[in-house]
Amino acid sequence: MVATVINKSIGSVSFDVAVSESYDFSNSLTDIQVEEGSNIVDHVTEDSDKITIQGFVGATSMNGEGLGRNKNIYHALLQLKRNKQPVDVVLGLDSFSNMIITSFKVDRDVSTGANLSFTMELQKIKVVKSETTVISVSSSSGGSGDQTAGTANAGKGTTETPPLSQYQQEYIKQIKAGGPAKAADFEKEFGFSPTL
Repeated sequence: MVATVINKSIGSVSFDVAVSESYDFSNSLTDIQVEEGSNIVDHVTEDSDKITIQGFVGATSMNGEGLGRNKNIYHALLQLKRNKQPVDVVLGLDSFSNMIITSFKVDRDVSTGANLSFTMELQKIKVVKSETTVISVSSSSGGSGDQTAGTANAGKGTTETPPLSQYQQEYIKQIKAGGPAKAADFEKEFGFSPTL
């Protein structure tokens, strides 16, 4: 049986070895008490996946790529972090999409020599689709057979007087007839001045 070699990569950047891979998959439970018989799923939210990679890049590669490749890979990984764009990650156990680099750390000392050793943390970004809904409102004033139709238009800055109910129309008839209802009573009752 031939072993399959998985090329590990972050975005378009391949690296030699993942010294360690840490996968963090978690859920959060709401603080609301769960009523017996209710759907438990409604009280659990899935957190964003997080992965931590300790990677290694040798000063020279197995295929003879020369010195300086570690600097090239270092600059390529740093650019991915600075771009702030989602990347795909391929590791030994799994592949991930829509990952954002949250940390890129490089440690160098005498023991690393010309090699590149780095730690990178990534978190999955949740992408949702937004939808726009148009709401059309119409109602009948009743009684006299007159009908008024209007459209609710959010964001236009226009204010339309809502259609009058049968009760409001009777109120206005009394005001026009001289009483007992007054315009001030109408405004207090309904929150707007009547059109006489």
